[in-house]
Amino acid sequence: EVEIGEVEVRNVPIYIRRFHSDGNADIDGYIGLSLISKFLTTIDYGALTFSLTKKDINPADGGVSVSVPLRLTSSGFLSGEVQLQGIEEPLNFIVDTGASVSVISDDVASMESVSPFARTEKMRVIGSAGVTNNVPSFLLPRVSFGSHSRKSITAIALDLDMINEASGFEQAGILGGNFLRNYRMTFDFKNSKVTFVSINQEQ
Repeated sequence: EVEIGEVEVRNVPIYIRRFHSDGNADIDGYIGLSLISKFLTTIDYGALTFSLTKKDINPADGGVSVSVPLRLTSSGFLSGEVQLQGIEEPLNFIVDTGASVSVISDDVASMESVSPFARTEKMRVIGSAGVTNNVPSFLLPRVSFGSHSRKSITAIALDLDMINEASGFEQAGILGGNFLRNYRMTFDFKNSKVTFVSINQEQ
């Protein structure tokens, strides 16, 4: 049984694994889809709140909202179509509120239309698989998800082959917190969509 505030959920499958930390915070666990998919799940980066609502109750809007369709990968990730400036076709990106920075695949990073956006700065990445140093970083001029768009989004380039082996359809990147923090998002897993309300002025 897992309790979050007044919510109790039973029979939640979990993974037991080692967590890697940068020393700034002690992390005891991660809340995953096996728990939140039972609810309408709202993450508000502006108010710094996380709420779970029964699916038969409509959450308050509180602003102009736009819904974006999602697909569930075979491995249980949420994926949506993202547009990168310089690339004509939309790309499948995993939507990951647990990622602090966005990611593009090595294949996307090597594209002629993307490689000019490479930065000289290399980054240190701490993830569930461990710590990776000297990771190439890029400054993407514009990233769009549905009708929402942001300028100057930092992204790192990673090998996504392992993710793609289990996803069922190719993922070109990960949309992380440095894009998502501009919104209040409600995930509706039953109807395979996420609703965005901007909390910072669109660019």
